[in-house]
Amino acid sequence: MAFLDNDGTNMGGFLTNYALTFTLTKYLKNNSWFRLDFPTDYTRFGTVVCVYANRSTPIDCSLDGNTLIFSNIPMEFLPGTYKFQIKNIYNPYVKGLTKSFSFESLEPGTNTMVEGYEILGVSISTGTINNPSISGSPLNKNLKIEYTISFTPMNTIKEGGCINITFPPEFGALDSSCRVTRGLISGSLPLTCSSFQKNLTITNFADFIPQYIELKIQATNPGTSGSTSQFQISTYNKITGLYYPVDENLQAGQITISDVDNPYYLQIDLYRAYTNSSLDTVKPLDFRLYPQRANVLPITPSYGV
Repeated sequence: MAFLDNDGTNMGGFLTNYALTFTLTKYLKNNSWFRLDFPTDYTRFGTVVCVYANRSTPIDCSLDGNTLIFSNIPMEFLPGTYKFQIKNIYNPYVKGLTKSFSFESLEPGTNTMVEGYEILGVSISTGTINNPSISGSPLNKNLKIEYTISFTPMNTIKEGGCINITFPPEFGALDSSCRVTRGLISGSLPLTCSSFQKNLTITNFADFIPQYIELKIQATNPGTSGSTSQFQISTYNKITGLYYPVDENLQAGQITISDVDNPYYLQIDLYRAYTNSSLDTVKPLDFRLYPQRANVLPITPSYGV
């Protein structure tokens, strides 16, 4: 039996440590060796350091491609449970469970396997987007207004990465461009904030550590009243031409649309007599013009319409 635990962060792409725990049922001679095969999900490794955790002593280990070899261990292994710590491993850029590992114990100086195990993959997750806020006014149906969106990513995003914000599907058209008002500066190219259908994408920013980011965009409110679906915000790093998720919040907020429709026109009866009224009384709208005394309007004849 053998299993592998993430002994640090489980976020994709981040440098971390692993703990390998295994149970031997057979005796191993002095200077026996072990090998751990990482799945192809793993494409980057740091300077790997290994420790025999039962005694807190370092052990020799080296990488051959995706195979980690533990060798020159000057001790016998009796049947029982053991633990190796493996430091400086980069988590793969996947979300969910990685492919499986394989672990073998071998006779000294040979490739003769004594015992072998398949180890289930480890769980890799994204970070989160903190303090998301979505605001706009007025929230009438079918009305085009300016929205302010703000949030704080949990992790560093490198130049070449991107930020994606998805509006709920109920929304109408978005402006083709948006404005970043706080938190990001241009990288080697001018900062870009653009939209396609219901998605906003921010690119060409310089490396940034977790910080408050704010942007604004004009968008047409949904045509139905009530609460919308959730907004979604994600950040990505770009590695070898591909985008990999770093942080995400799939429930970044929702808004509530009023049942008042967009006022396409305003109808006013200018011929109805003006009447003084209190705030709690419905009366005709006072839409009379009050010119300055120096610009008195001349009296003109009335014409039928």
